[in-house]
Amino acid sequence: MQLGVFIPIGNNGWLISTTSPQYMPTFDLNRAIVEKAERFGFDFALSMIKLHGFGGSSQFWEHNLESFTLMAGLAAVTSRIQLFATCAVLALMFWLWIPIAKPIVWHVETSAGVAVLWALFVLGWMLMLISTFLIDHFELFGLRQVFAAVGKRAQPEPRLETPLLYRLVRHPLYAGMLLSLWAVPTMSVGRLLFAVGSSVYILIGIAFEERDLLAQFGARYRTYREQVGMLIPHPRWPWRRDDGDWAGSAARSRSTRT
Repeated sequence: MQLGVFIPIGNNGWLISTTSPQYMPTFDLNRAIVEKAERFGFDFALSMIKLHGFGGSSQFWEHNLESFTLMAGLAAVTSRIQLFATCAVLALMFWLWIPIAKPIVWHVETSAGVAVLWALFVLGWMLMLISTFLIDHFELFGLRQVFAAVGKRAQPEPRLETPLLYRLVRHPLYAGMLLSLWAVPTMSVGRLLFAVGSSVYILIGIAFEERDLLAQFGARYRTYREQVGMLIPHPRWPWRRDDGDWAGSAARSRSTRT
């Protein structure tokens, strides 16, 4: 049997009353509860799903924290307890999604053009899949960390690596994502909006990721970044130093995602 706790992501906890303790939901409050639950040996913490409160004089659950963001923050300050988030926003997005089919930004009609674009689209997905296994597929999705925690095994220290695709570009997984976003024979306004938003998100993510890699690996990653392209290979390949070794020797951390 496993025991867990519901955490108060909504205001005023679980009592609909004006005489019960009145408080707003905060990260500090939920952190204190989850850390105490972890110390007492509880197995998991759950955050409820809540879109709208009950109103009235108590204003019960009129103010709520977003579940996924809260749990991501709690994951950074806990070590053992399992955290389960609920997200109605994504469910509503999938349910209420209305494609913006028109106008059409571009439409390729030639069979050769269509074949090339679909080939690039498939290539993008293949790059994403292969890249995850080149670094550590199971660590990327958090499974290795879970297995290590369950087996009470220490996690290995992060290593710098440049396997295969990472000798061509620093972020082959992101490169594959961008290919799959843009290499389509028909681009509607809705898809263009999604592609632009996702591309901006990817570029911002790369900036933060590389900042962390530089802080973690210092000069070795800086050398690798100077000699290997971010998303597009440099014209001169392979990138070797004068001593013949690979530029970064190992420029990809197994604990870093892409």
